[in-house]
Amino acid sequence: MCVTWDRAVGDVILTVEVSQPGEGVVLVRCDGEVDPSTCDRLIEAIEWSFTPTLRLLRLNFLAVTFMDSTGVQCMVRAQDRCAEFGVRLEVVASEPVRRLFQLTGLDRLDGLDPRSDGTPA
Repeated sequence: MCVTWDRAVGDVILTVEVSQPGEGVVLVRCDGEVDPSTCDRLIEAIEWSFTPTLRLLRLNFLAVTFMDSTGVQCMVRAQDRCAEFGVRLEVVASEPVRRLFQLTGLDRLDGLDPRSDGTPA
């Protein structure tokens, strides 16, 4: 199963694809920019992922070229929801997103392991 959300606002585009590669595993893959005009798609995809069988939420930001504080808020929210439901969170991130996570301290939160090499966390 695969669900895709596309959001274009002006020149800013974010594509969010959700798939279920295994039992209890959901992969959310983003391509584009995460900012106030596009973050609703990411939030919707993350919230949609929370089912009774979810055990692992993988967020792939390797194709994200820009993320601002709105994206950081999405990540904190995802981490909180995962902790609330006992779900493990794994993150792979592009270099710009990884730098943002490091600057904000997000890379030190439990469950977040932002890697830029594309390997699963």
